[in-house]
Amino acid sequence: MPSLGKRKCLEEILDQKIKDLPAGPYKIGLKAVMAHIDAAIKHYKRGQSEPDQTLFTDVVFRCNQAFEG
Repeated sequence: MPSLGKRKCLEEILDQKIKDLPAGPYKIGLKAVMAHIDAAIKHYKRGQSEPDQTLFTDVVFRCNQAFEG
């Protein structure tokens, strides 16, 4: 099996895929999806370091927002 080299996180992969797309009206929607994913990741990281369990609820909410639009 070939080596994957430096491991990329999902956020980096999605961001690069969106940047590589040709210009079009759909890019606005994809950037909005990424904004929700970015916010979810921030809530998740905060939830890991802070005692506030509602941050994980916010992660789920943001992921739903990204999926539903």
